[in-house]
Amino acid sequence: MIEFREARADELDAWDDLTVRPPGGHVLQSRAWADYRAEAGWHPRFLMGADGSAVLALLKPWPRVGGWSAYLSRGPVPTADPATLAARLDGASRFLTSQGVDVVASDPQVPAASGYAHELDRIGFVPIEEIQPSRHRLSVPLGAGIDEATALARVTKQTRQRIRKAEAELRIIRYDKAIGRGSAGEGFEKPDGDLDWALARFHVMLVETARRRSFEILPRKRFNDWRTVPTWPDSRSTSRPRIGAAHRSPVS
Repeated sequence: MIEFREARADELDAWDDLTVRPPGGHVLQSRAWADYRAEAGWHPRFLMGADGSAVLALLKPWPRVGGWSAYLSRGPVPTADPATLAARLDGASRFLTSQGVDVVASDPQVPAASGYAHELDRIGFVPIEEIQPSRHRLSVPLGAGIDEATALARVTKQTRQRIRKAEAELRIIRYDKAIGRGSAGEGFEKPDGDLDWALARFHVMLVETARRRSFEILPRKRFNDWRTVPTWPDSRSTSRPRIGAAHRSPVS
């Protein structure tokens, strides 16, 4: 077990360096996400491990009966081997229970073949339904010299077919920190409306899917208000990530 404590104010300044930017890090462990969830009634707790790791815990009180539940959204981030990751979860959970938390849920994105499930069994955790589903998640290693054909060769034939079908039939919301304002980027055309227009259309699609698959989706105001959360500052970069709405140009 790795012991945990509350983070100091000076440690919060470098929080995202520990939870977001390293390989395996996740935005749902960021300070910006903590601030966003606090607006929805969650109580963020920033925990520091004796090994220098960090874990964001989101707490909510139980109605009527008292006590708290804690959700480690996509945490602890998998920046270590499965045994160390489980030791971090064990330590963070023990600290939280000492603070009145009754139930701790955790869902880091760890490959099933890593042996992490065995480590969870060892510390007494049991499976529950997914809180942040990761279905249809695709990771493709990219780097210098990787063109489109090489990247597509690293996915299954079925995935390539779905990508091509989406290019031909769907409008795509793309993330690209390299494109400038007013530019759709090479190979893309500007859409009919702005980002608000695109997100509104996307929300309609989500609502229709939610009805068909019997799950709930946030109302449009709550769905869109994440855009008001400021991006975390990064003194090492002069560019800021942007989200742009665009659709693929027809291929002749």
